[in-house]
Amino acid sequence: SLLVGLARLAAFIALPLGWIGDRRGRRRPFLVAMTLIVLGGAGAGLAFDALQFGAAHAILRTGTAAVAGLAVVILAETVSPAIRSYAISFYGAAVSLGAGLAVMVLPFADDGGDSWRIPHLLTALGLLLIPLLVRRVPETPIFKHDHEHTSWTHLARGQWASRFWKIAAIGFLASAYGTFVTAFTTERLVTYVGLSTGTTVLVVLIGGTAGGIGFFVGGHVSDRRGRRSTS
Repeated sequence: SLLVGLARLAAFIALPLGWIGDRRGRRRPFLVAMTLIVLGGAGAGLAFDALQFGAAHAILRTGTAAVAGLAVVILAETVSPAIRSYAISFYGAAVSLGAGLAVMVLPFADDGGDSWRIPHLLTALGLLLIPLLVRRVPETPIFKHDHEHTSWTHLARGQWASRFWKIAAIGFLASAYGTFVTAFTTERLVTYVGLSTGTTVLVVLIGGTAGGIGFFVGGHVSDRRGRRSTS
């Protein structure tokens, strides 16, 4: 638990990638972050001690944290405002689907020995995706044509400070409670409730699929009724 917690804190390393995204463009740090995800995930599967495993997860979390922010920025700057919320909601649904696929490979780790490495090593398949992203992900038109340099301190104590701190607090609390629940769900269902890994996967996927409807409902209502009231 300590190692996983420290690995999650390593997501703060993603902040420089966000800074580069504002100074040098969204495309390059996005591609770097995707590469970190692949290397960190596969590296965890090759680890031989807890320290190596934690370090690999720190690299992985840095990549996922950076992608989570940069992907939303890229969508916001390239999609029409009329369907922007819906587009970002589809992105959220895709992230949820990816988490569901990750849960589906858990039974591969059930055979004992080094079988726990299999779900991690499957991440290496992402190396096939990187060249495609290099060719197909463009720089956003807003950064290229309407870009101005502003200090990051304006977030903390400028005209956007009040809104920034409110959103940061909401995101922190939602993540703190949500992560605590999801992090222990699988272990509890298998170890304490006594369900098989396959049944646990089915329960988690059914619940996640039902809850995923919220992505599409929220995106549609936000585009039709407004962002504030929907939030």
